[in-house]
Amino acid sequence: MFKIFNSYMNRDGINITKLKQGDRVVVETENSVYDMTIIDGCLVKVQGGRYFQEAKEEIFAGCTLGTNSIKLGWICPTLRMEFGTPLYHILTSPVKNAIVYGNNWSYNLHWND
Repeated sequence: MFKIFNSYMNRDGINITKLKQGDRVVVETENSVYDMTIIDGCLVKVQGGRYFQEAKEEIFAGCTLGTNSIKLGWICPTLRMEFGTPLYHILTSPVKNAIVYGNNWSYNLHWND
């Protein structure tokens, strides 16, 4: 299992800790679309999917295969995004595509085209 997850760890993706306050990431998963605005590091305002029908401040943990392994602070293709704290966590369906919006720029990542 470690070899499988390690191969996913080397995939491209978005390290949200490198984004600036106010930057946005719109992520399309297999089942939903999530709109995240960076507040500070991994603290985001997120809206989308079943659990975030209203915009809510949440901790973005990173991406996972759905196991106990997580790539902290990253959004990666085919992996699930995880939000929450040690007391609870919310997993999305696997990530398909994402667009990052900064101040007067955007970058479109089409992983599953």
